[in-house]
Amino acid sequence: LELLPHSRAAGGFGGGGIRIGSGGGAAAASSLHTTVSACNLIHLSCHDSAARADRALSRPKNEWEGATLRNSRVACNSILPLHGPDIPAEVYHKALERHFGCVGAFACAALSRFGQVAHDMRLLCLRICYQEPLRDDAGGGSLTSNMKLLALQLQLGVYILEHAAVFDDPREHSRYRTTLESFLRSGTARKDEEDMMMEEA
Repeated sequence: LELLPHSRAAGGFGGGGIRIGSGGGAAAASSLHTTVSACNLIHLSCHDSAARADRALSRPKNEWEGATLRNSRVACNSILPLHGPDIPAEVYHKALERHFGCVGAFACAALSRFGQVAHDMRLLCLRICYQEPLRDDAGGGSLTSNMKLLALQLQLGVYILEHAAVFDDPREHSRYRTTLESFLRSGTARKDEEDMMMEEA
């Protein structure tokens, strides 16, 4: 994955990998970011081993230069951890801290982690709707790979909501839950109205 300030981003997965684009210091830290992905998977331990090997070369590479080469030359600069049934919570939480550490250079400091994920998904959906060329930002990443990214971001957002006390202020998550439940109820109500209109017709 690659994260970029405002409305540009791209990258590849390592367990879910991401690249965060450069921005303008304090301005970048107060902006939103958007992510795109080529959806290349790698085990975190393999990524870390390769990064150590890159640093030991006669011409050392930094972590993300090497990752980009191994990622079919698709730019990446972070790892989006994927949560599986056999992954202990403490291991996943540590990987999330690492991920959000990379995101922090570009994310809006006023937003919770759930808020960052939600806005990132919203911006990616808008880019898809407007048919922006997602692969241009990182040198790779198709519509299919970015639709997969949305599913993985949704999983991440739900996980953060379910573990509010670990990641964010539970009161903020309560507001998000209330808003989401209200939205879902209104959608159900509209569908019921449409069904009634169809029956009357």
